[in-house]
Amino acid sequence: MVLRKTSFRSALALAVMAVLLCCGQVLAAEKQAKYVFFIIGDGMAQPQRTSTEMFLEAREGKPHGTVKLSMSKLPAQGMMTTHAANSIIPDSADTATAMACGVKTNSGMLGVTPDNKAVKSVAELAKAQGKKVGVISTVSIDHATPGGFYAHQESRDNYHEIAHELVKSGFDFFGGGGFKDPEGKKSKAPQGNAIEAAKAAGYKVVTGKEGFEKITKNDGKVIVINEWLQDSKAMPYYIDRTAKDMSLADLVAKAAEVLDGPQGFFIMAEGGKVDWACHANDAAGAIGDVVDVDKAVDVALAFQKKHPDETLILVTGDHECGGLTIGFA
Repeated sequence: MVLRKTSFRSALALAVMAVLLCCGQVLAAEKQAKYVFFIIGDGMAQPQRTSTEMFLEAREGKPHGTVKLSMSKLPAQGMMTTHAANSIIPDSADTATAMACGVKTNSGMLGVTPDNKAVKSVAELAKAQGKKVGVISTVSIDHATPGGFYAHQESRDNYHEIAHELVKSGFDFFGGGGFKDPEGKKSKAPQGNAIEAAKAAGYKVVTGKEGFEKITKNDGKVIVINEWLQDSKAMPYYIDRTAKDMSLADLVAKAAEVLDGPQGFFIMAEGGKVDWACHANDAAGAIGDVVDVDKAVDVALAFQKKHPDETLILVTGDHECGGLTIGFA
């Protein structure tokens, strides 16, 4: 995990502290961060980063070790363990809970302790302190990693219930993929169409890049969904996108633009398909989506240059995926 600049406000730091301690880097609490970017590459660990750098070196005809991702050049670097409370092998739900809420939980559980007690997330604490909050993912917006920042469910598969918790969160910006079960067809207790509930709660729901580019602060709370959802309501892989598709960097830039204000913001942005590519043993897909994550880091760094003493940037993976190995066994 990597960090940039100032520490986070003490109440929010409690939730992030587990991440900071795991990587062995705790920055002095001399200032409070007004702006926070928490960028996650799902399934991204050192092998994914290194293979991406090796690909970029080969493409540019440069020697090994000469091309570094922006995330690899940030000043504080570290490693962390990612196991669940009940398993050495984690999943994205328990790792999201650890990062968002500061507690270890069982695999598949989201925003709750192993005995199913809800725990406040860093995003919920930020919202309570008056910050604007954005949650972004290139997979469905009700998936495990984004859900860990606003939902509290015994199972990550409760997509309908998670979608309704998204609406109830009152967060200001959601963007990326769509909803997996908005109508509750797989739910034992359907609560009505989640998208219609979002509109009734004051959200502007925008589909497609053209409408996305027109979003302003005056639109209030927004949910942005990419027009082409490639699989399981997720955005397409980076290498498959067209000019009509949004990128993770696009979404982060727009969120920072519309959420900027007197109290600042907290933005969580996930590149979720690094994980999916690694599950499929698709090295090209994984490398492309690591590049996508790194371009989002560049957006955060550009923002930090304008607010050098008020911005905290954290970049991490939630767990490695696929057992990616570079070289011969």
